[in-house]
Amino acid sequence: MSGIVRSLGLIARIDKNQFVNKSAIDMKALILKQTENYESLIGLRHITTETHFDGNPKVVMDKDLADILIDNLIKNAVRHNIENGFIRIWLTDKTLIIKNSGIDPKMPTGELFEQFSRGSDKGFMGIGLAIVKKIVEHYHLQIQYDFNEGIHKIRINF
Repeated sequence: MSGIVRSLGLIARIDKNQFVNKSAIDMKALILKQTENYESLIGLRHITTETHFDGNPKVVMDKDLADILIDNLIKNAVRHNIENGFIRIWLTDKTLIIKNSGIDPKMPTGELFEQFSRGSDKGFMGIGLAIVKKIVEHYHLQIQYDFNEGIHKIRINF
């Protein structure tokens, strides 16, 4: 319950524009750091990971929000994956794409950005993608989420 309260507080702080310390965030370094944080869980679930860096954009945003953004995206790619699945991350100067294997969420992918949407594969309610969407919107970035033939795909345009 305290995690939900913290998450709702974070959304409120973003809405109130309380994150004003902006700097150029090295997205490649942040992605490498966050994927390393999940290495043990990835290994336990036998998930293969691939990273492709065709650019190294520096995105101007609050460092804490950048950490939360990438952490939530990678955490979701691990959590909503399948045993022996995969995670593929592509970064270019203008785009971040994360693809992962997984089961059908059984709801329109746009609804997964709503607070407390129910993930059918795990049976719990979450707020992680609502936070991702709030951060992306706060910095006037674009996000798209698709699911097709067992593959979840999230794309963020910088």
